[in-house]
Amino acid sequence: MKKIAKLLTGIILIASGFIACEEDDTLVASKSQLKHDPNKTIMQYLEDSNECDSVVRMIKVAELENTLNQGELTMFVPTNESVISYMYVKGIKSLSELTKDQAADLVKMYVIAEKIPFKLSEVDAKTKYENLKGDHMLVTFAKDTWNSVNGQGPLYTSVTYVFDEANDKKNKKEVVRTNNIELKNGIAYILKSNHVLSFIDMLEHNE
Repeated sequence: MKKIAKLLTGIILIASGFIACEEDDTLVASKSQLKHDPNKTIMQYLEDSNECDSVVRMIKVAELENTLNQGELTMFVPTNESVISYMYVKGIKSLSELTKDQAADLVKMYVIAEKIPFKLSEVDAKTKYENLKGDHMLVTFAKDTWNSVNGQGPLYTSVTYVFDEANDKKNKKEVVRTNNIELKNGIAYILKSNHVLSFIDMLEHNE
């Protein structure tokens, strides 16, 4: 019960929108919205958003700034809330506690070395890609439910992290909040704030 109480407390704090990480890992408010900017790289774009400054800090710990400034990439971007949730679950007080390799593994989970634009022609098709960490991710463009009818609602994107090729129940699906942000060296998809960095299931972790 104590674990559940602590978990609920953490979720309430995160959902309130009053916590996020800046360069110095201080907990601060975060309210910005992300928009298209074809003149900026993915790295520059994230640096200009106070919604993702925790991710920027982690990228810098990993020394992956150049990677996200060049090439053709797609990044499924976790928000500050996603990073805070991960820190809460792992008992991390500061991102500086991560080693370069640990931070790099976390960042590479979200980056694919090719552009993946939203395609209406591929609705309901699951496409497998390999991320920079060497793991597989399934990207799906689909239509949501409307009036209890599947496939009649708005379009959305989901990404599934493949932890086990033979057992789909062990894989973790997340829904994108903001689709197809076109940038100079790639495309960004912003994940929902209830996503937990590294695709952790908070409830399972605290059982």
